[in-house]
Amino acid sequence: MKKFGNYILTAGLLLGMLAVPVQAEEVSESTVLKLREQPFLTAPDMAVMPKKFLYDSGIEIAYPEDGVKGIYLTENTAANPERVDELIGYLNSNDLNAMVIDIKNDHGHVTTDFNSDDAHIQKNTMPVISDINALMKRFEEEQVYPIARIVAFKDSLLAQEEPGMSFLNPDGSIWEYGNGELFINPFLKETWDYAVNVGIEAAKVGFKEVQFDYVRFPEVFSNDDNGLFYDMGEFADLDLTPTEKRVKAISDFVAYAREKLMPYGVEVSVDIFGYAATV
Repeated sequence: MKKFGNYILTAGLLLGMLAVPVQAEEVSESTVLKLREQPFLTAPDMAVMPKKFLYDSGIEIAYPEDGVKGIYLTENTAANPERVDELIGYLNSNDLNAMVIDIKNDHGHVTTDFNSDDAHIQKNTMPVISDINALMKRFEEEQVYPIARIVAFKDSLLAQEEPGMSFLNPDGSIWEYGNGELFINPFLKETWDYAVNVGIEAAKVGFKEVQFDYVRFPEVFSNDDNGLFYDMGEFADLDLTPTEKRVKAISDFVAYAREKLMPYGVEVSVDIFGYAATV
């Protein structure tokens, strides 16, 4: 252990690691170098972040004190006011408090018209829910906690429109499940931005949580040698195994989504495919 000025440095510390300043008279053979364990810059906690820094959707719905307990609605159910009223009655009589609504569905359709500037959202909007603002107002009246379900990487529409954002067979055709469903590529930042932009639009109309589903690669990637051709983007040159690269891509997407959605004051959640727990 050597003393340099008012700093104690230990051999072997990584370059760039910060030492803690101490007074010269405090230095002794028993001095222990203590490094800051937490980062100097962390994402602000939305619970204590002043509301003036958050986007105001105009919809006031509190996070349930006893936790989220709800039901899932397809876009077709959410588009039916009578059915919504019936289900609100079901919630109120069963100690439930939330509804998950399909906002970007399993096929790739955005289910309500956000009048978004995003070209992909514009092209793939199928406005089954014709009046999303009225639905949010109804939820506000009943204090039903609204969660926007956004299918992230299973997206047949975008894969067909942009094959380079998907996975290709050796013959150049788009890889697909036996049922014809397609995935877009989680390695690509463009696919991240599409899902996140839908989430931002949902937050702006009043959803209080964005729940990403299909945040994964398709099951064919359980075998690294699957014969598919695809772009690995910024992950291509990392000194990681193929599996580690996929894990990093998914982890980085979730962190990116949380960061981008934070100014809108929404919670972010992710569905986990049960098969992932067995591999």
